[in-house]
Amino acid sequence: MTPRRTTVLAPTADELVEFLLRETGQNEPGPTRVDSLLDLLALAQLTIDFATELPEARTTEGEPVRALLDYQERLVALDGGMNPQRSRFSSLHEIGHYVLPEHTGQIVLCSDADLGLRAARAHEREANAFAAEMQFKGRLFKLEAAALAVSAATVKDIATTFDASFESSARHLVETSIRPCMLAVYEQTGAADTGRPSTTVRYSIASPSFAQRYGRQLTDDDNEHVSAVWTPGRDITDSIVDDLELHTADGELTRFRAEYFFNGYNSFCLLSI
Repeated sequence: MTPRRTTVLAPTADELVEFLLRETGQNEPGPTRVDSLLDLLALAQLTIDFATELPEARTTEGEPVRALLDYQERLVALDGGMNPQRSRFSSLHEIGHYVLPEHTGQIVLCSDADLGLRAARAHEREANAFAAEMQFKGRLFKLEAAALAVSAATVKDIATTFDASFESSARHLVETSIRPCMLAVYEQTGAADTGRPSTTVRYSIASPSFAQRYGRQLTDDDNEHVSAVWTPGRDITDSIVDDLELHTADGELTRFRAEYFFNGYNSFCLLSI
């Protein structure tokens, strides 16, 4: 008699997020409690100054290390120069390496780039996506955000509730939205002839439905509203709202609500219908 083969399916990232949140009693809005997760997984965490204590530590790309996971020692180490929000996200990123299928090895070394939006390696992008889901409480966020307006006021409320940055809150709001919307993040490139700062889109993120009809990229240089909100100390809800028209791939013209705001570092635009 031929033995019957069985297939064991590894849990998905979303399933792992929901399991960890449930097992640590984190099913309500609020900042994610990293300590509870570390205790559940029997991981230790310490904070060190990598530049002073481990100056030789470098990633495979030769970048300075900002966070690491030692599988054998069950240890997460973070650079002491991070602010509390960045530290929490980095902890969740390393926990992602620990629990995600196929993320195995001896020691994982992560740089600033690995912990950011433009991480090059697939495993780093997966750990970042996991950390974002953990930071905003997974399915709980999606259910509650579905009824919220895509606006600067909503971004501020999310950031306050989850103790997250305005940028990561705006990004997660758009990435998980079932509605067509986009976030454009601007940077200054110099001084324009008008006397206003010259600006361009540093990157843009689109919701799935927006990307399908209008694409993922927005080209928008020297927008006067972007320059107008670029004022130190300006609250993000002190925004400017205007209309912006975009074409679909088949040439259809759609008018969007465009809300411009400033977080103290960059200007942003939220596009929504």
